Amino acid sequence: MTTPYIRNGLLGELPPSILTTGTAKPEGNPNPAIRAPTLEPPNGPGVVNSRYAAALDLMNNPRVQAFLAMIRDLETGNRYDAVTGGIARANFQQHPDIYNPQTDSSSAGAYQFNRGTWSDEMRRAGVKSFSPLSQDVAATDLLTYLGATPRLLSGDLDGAIFAAAKRWDSLPVNYDNRSKRGHERSLATAKAVFKKDGGRVP
Repeated sequence: MTTPYIRNGLLGELPPSILTTGTAKPEGNPNPAIRAPTLEPPNGPGVVNSRYAAALDLMNNPRVQAFLAMIRDLETGNRYDAVTGGIARANFQQHPDIYNPQTDSSSAGAYQFNRGTWSDEMRRAGVKSFSPLSQDVAATDLLTYLGATPRLLSGDLDGAIFAAAKRWDSLPVNYDNRSKRGHERSLATAKAVFKKDGGRVP
């Protein structure tokens, strides 16, 4: 028997052995034509990376779901197959590792992971493929690593955005509304997207 994990527009099947804490919330799939691939434990049968399991548990929290959707919207317009500069499309088997000299980046996927960050998440969280579900797991683990998750769960949306901005250039690093690279990024816009994607904080 499997437990459905619902992510905005995607439904994946999670083996019960992958869940160590919390309870997934079965819901109707808003887009049954799109399905994430069946997920197997990343480190082999019966072996579960604790950070992977923790990310899965967090992914059922509505605030975390909305925060992930906010990043996807701001980075790529929710495109899991995006490759920086639009020079190719990711095939979900592995990070495409395509360097674009125009953008000076190898970023790919809905969250625009560069090759180095993705390699870090393969090591830390145990993600294997580049599937939409693996991308969500990696992004959730990275948010925790950056210190954004505890701020978000405590209701500090501004602090969560600033913490996540240490990795995502689509977000402001402080109230000056500038990204880590000095680009203009509106905190108000990020918060509006979070709200649009169903996010609520006290």
